[in-house]
Amino acid sequence: MAEPQATMELPRERRAVLLDGHAIIFRAYFAMRDPLRHKETGENTTAPYGFVNTLRSVLDDLKPTHMALALDVSDDTTFRKQMYEPYKAHRDEAPEDFPQSVARCRQIAEAFSIPIYEAEGYEADDVLATL
Repeated sequence: MAEPQATMELPRERRAVLLDGHAIIFRAYFAMRDPLRHKETGENTTAPYGFVNTLRSVLDDLKPTHMALALDVSDDTTFRKQMYEPYKAHRDEAPEDFPQSVARCRQIAEAFSIPIYEAEGYEADDVLATL
């Protein structure tokens, strides 16, 4: 009689997803012609809404085992701006309430238990390249 063979379970495929949070938030902020506003406070919720939709799509479609979010700290202190003053000079200033949207999306990432990486003097994409 043959002995039963032990079955070896293969580990689940590992998949890391690194997100440029600032780019996702900025894109979501301008995605709709008329911003979504919180009924009581008037807070613009377009970026958080788009951010959550992006996270859900990534989680549902890619099923990552690991995930990280990189955020810009400040546009004025990046090494690129120090090396070349006109860097991103052609871009419009961020809207007045944009920092509020970034803060709200940070809260959302924390609620999803997604680690957030940022470094003074570097943009999110530089941080992602390092990771």
